[in-house]
Amino acid sequence: MILQKNKKTGCAALIVAGGSGTRMKLENSKYAGVNKVFLNVGDMPVLAHTLTAFENCDVIDKIVVVTRECDIPLCSQLAREFNITKLKSVVCGGDTRQKSVLNGLVEIEDESQLVAIHDGARCLITPEDIKRVVLSAKENGAAALGIACTDTLKRVDGNMNITQTVERANIYRIQTPQVFFTNQIIDAHKKAVDDGFEVTDDCSVAEYVGINVKVVEGSVNNIKLTTREDLILAEALLGL
Repeated sequence: MILQKNKKTGCAALIVAGGSGTRMKLENSKYAGVNKVFLNVGDMPVLAHTLTAFENCDVIDKIVVVTRECDIPLCSQLAREFNITKLKSVVCGGDTRQKSVLNGLVEIEDESQLVAIHDGARCLITPEDIKRVVLSAKENGAAALGIACTDTLKRVDGNMNITQTVERANIYRIQTPQVFFTNQIIDAHKKAVDDGFEVTDDCSVAEYVGINVKVVEGSVNNIKLTTREDLILAEALLGL
């Protein structure tokens, strides 16, 4: 029997953009119910900044966005408005980030050798950092951006009393993109689902099945927009 060579090449970006932005506390504002990725940083929506970075990265050949069903038309419209030519599709997410990622992975599993999974709310990511982590994953099997922890770390009890100082040497704050060989991370996610193993990032899924992930030094500017103050900080970091 002649084995058929795997013809998949390139790297797809999987942008997870399904958050409702609860911690933005928009309930009593004109933005109540609005997905935070459609809020503006400067004169562009958060998601437009994110998509533009991947559009301008030469190692990314296609983009898939995972979002809430009600936001699919808005994502498509935004991509047209900001000339995101690499957008392949916008798919509906699940009720958790983990399920949303798996929905997106299924969309690209037969097409791309590598996948860069990224939080849509990390809109300050640069094409240069995307490229560095993708090339590291191609060489090492999997990679993620991260920055060394410089704060003193403390463990507390249920009453917020300090119980322990945590050694910060070799402790990193992991960011996105997190980049994997597509088939491997799909299999890992499926096993996690079958085993009822729930996590909040894809490196944890990789760890669960024994995939080694290389950490690539990231940037302190690659923040995830979570609160209203983060929007102001993002504009300041962009010099807006």
